[in-house]
This record gives sequence, C-alpha cells and structure tokens, in this order.
Amino acid sequence: MTPRVQQTLLERVVEDDYRGTARSLEITGQSIAPGTAGALLREIGAEIHAERFGPEATIRAPQVAPPNPPELLLLLGDGARYRTNEADVRKTDDPQKRKARGQVLTDEDRGWREDKVGVVVRARKGFVRPDGDYQPPEEVVKTYVATTGDIQQFGRDMRTEAERRGYLQAPVVVWCSDHGHGLPEMRAREFPRAHVVTDFFHTAERLAECARGVCGEGDVAKRPRQKFFHRLRALLYDGKLDKVLQTLSEEATRRSPRPKQPAALTENPLAQVLWTHVFYIEKHRDTMNYPLYRAQGWPIGSGAAESACGQFGNRFKHARMRWTKVGAEAGHQVKAAILSQDGQWEQRWPPPIPLLDFEKTANWN
Repeated sequence: MTPRVQQTLLERVVEDDYRGTARSLEITGQSIAPGTAGALLREIGAEIHAERFGPEATIRAPQVAPPNPPELLLLLGDGARYRTNEADVRKTDDPQKRKARGQVLTDEDRGWREDKVGVVVRARKGFVRPDGDYQPPEEVVKTYVATTGDIQQFGRDMRTEAERRGYLQAPVVVWCSDHGHGLPEMRAREFPRAHVVTDFFHTAERLAECARGVCGEGDVAKRPRQKFFHRLRALLYDGKLDKVLQTLSEEATRRSPRPKQPAALTENPLAQVLWTHVFYIEKHRDTMNYPLYRAQGWPIGSGAAESACGQFGNRFKHARMRWTKVGAEAGHQVKAAILSQDGQWEQRWPPPIPLLDFEKTANWN
C-alpha cells in the first residue's frame, strides 16, 4: 500500500466506517478488507501520538516553538462522549475474565465513555468596533489535541502542544472553558500562568434554562420567557453579576430556601435547577468579568472547542459505531492531526505528483 493510498484511506476512515472506507478504493481498481483500514488507523494513530506527545517530543516542544511569540495564545478545552464495544459483551461471559480485560460493567453501562478535545490557538487580540460590537480574537494558527485517555494524559498532551505553539514565550495566555470534565484541576496543574475565562455562552445557556423554568415552556410563555432571559443575558454581558445573582436567588427562594447543596432538592426540580446555576455563577464569578476581557481583546467563549467536539462526535459518537479503546484513541490522534492547521498531516506524506501543463507541453514534438 503506497503512502498516498494510506493517506487517502486515513482521511476517509475518520469520516466513514471501515466498510465504506474499503469500498472507496474500488474506484482505483484496488480492494482491501475493511479490517485492513482499521489496522492502518491503529498503526498510524500510535505513531502520531508517539511523535507528537512521546517523551522526546515533550522535551523538545519548547525548543521547536516558533521564534515569533503569539500576541495571544488561547487554550480551549471540552469533553464529549464516544461509544465503546464494552457493553456488547455477553453477560454470560466469565466475570473474572471480563474483570481481567477491564470490562467491569453495570446494568446501566451501555458502553459510553468520555473523550476530551483541546484547541491551541495562536491569535491576534480582538477589539471593539466603532459601532460598539466586539470583534473576537483573530485565529492565526489552530491545532488540536484529542484523547480517550484520562485527564492526566490530556493535560500532558495539551501542555506539550501549548509549549510547541509558544506557551512559554507568549505575553498573554488565556484558558477558556465551561469548567466541566475535570478541566479546572488540570488547568491549574499544567497552565498556572494562564488567565481563566468562563465560557460566556455556556453560562448564557444556564440562564436560558432558568428562564424556561421560571416562565414556562410553549408559545404562551414565549414572550415573557425571552424577556426574562435577554435581561439576564445583558446583565451578564455587562458584568453585572450581582443583579444576575439577586434575580435568580429571589426566584429560587420562592421555590425553596437556599440548600447546602442543590442535590438535596431532588423533590423540587425547579428549585434544584435554579440553585444549581446560582451556585455555579457564585463559584466562577471571578472569571466572568466579560467587559474587562473584551477591553483586553480576549475571547469570552470556547466555541472552537465545542465545534471540535462536534467534528469528533460525527465519527466517534455515531449511534451505529462501537469502538475498542485502542481504535478510538488512534482515531482521535489521526483526526486531530488532520484538523490541525500547522501542516503536520501534510508533512507526513509525499507531496502530490504535479500535473503537467498540457498547453505548455503540446509543442514538445
């Protein structure tokens, strides 16, 4: 199998299943078994991770950083899910053998596991336009990190990629996320010098859920629901968190007194939702100074990470897909390399054969 064929197959296999990938070669007059596409994915995926995030790559990362530091380095992270084949094991299998293979299943286990996706962006700062609208930071080069491993592996890989992109040299580093999936602890450990921004749009979604609970669902409640939500969203955007918390706390107190933990309000779902979001804003309010972030040209949302989770989810979260742990990890490595804008994927393969310009060569004879 030539390198060009391998490249074509891998670009296809992170978009389509093994069978469809194998069929895609038929137009060239060649044929392979679907399992061959999977074997190639596992082989190249392991190679990519060793090259990009192995011990030697980790040591060399600061040394290969571009000589011109980025004006602004953005670190974005999020988590998603993919489905393994672990829940497909027959329950009649020997429990000891399943445990030895790491297949300890519960009745609720349907094979879903968490993956994590990170985006490292060399960017130029944003600015406020004359009409008052905010122009977010301009992306210059964007690279991806993705793994089905634990948060420690994700943190090590993100740190290596960040140092490769200029983390140690950048005058300003901003971490933006929704604080889920174990990311706050990882960020504190791996990126202590980064400024932290809570994703504005994730917080706005929490306000929208509060509005639905307070005003009701359906067309009848549409206008008061929208009015309630947009008022809270505008206050959040303007950094008036005291007013946001006051409004939500008053609505929550009408349903139930403030609990020690929202989980205690299982019998009062609406109060539980409202207090959950009040607690979230109180916990992260120091990272919600959105007027200051806009004035400094920083991002206020982690949309690039959420978009990346969607791109990975299209392949790894599909209802028909079942993955081994090795296959899923390899697929994430290949997909991240293909999406990255630093040319790492193209550099792995021989350049395309240039086509002859027939207009210039027509008179050769």
